[in-house]
Amino acid sequence: MKYKIWWDKFKLICTLRPMYAQINSTDCDHYYTERVEKYSCGYIFYREMIYFYDNIEYKGAFYSITKEQYEERKDEDVAIDYIAEACENGHPYNVKG
Repeated sequence: MKYKIWWDKFKLICTLRPMYAQINSTDCDHYYTERVEKYSCGYIFYREMIYFYDNIEYKGAFYSITKEQYEERKDEDVAIDYIAEACENGHPYNVKG
């Protein structure tokens, strides 16, 4: 019985409801990106999450957020190149991030 309730809920999430994600990543060149995405259903969300973690170059996070959080952040993509920032500040050997 418990398994059936879980399976029914999982099928509902994977087929009907849109899901929202925040994706943060830093590559080996210390280039940081942060963005939000909307997926039409849970199946695509989980497929993209698996693809993200299978192909990530250095470190990052892919997690679910609410629709309200997505609406607040959808126009605020962040991209920071920490190596270029360090060179501009005159400290090319002291890179944060």
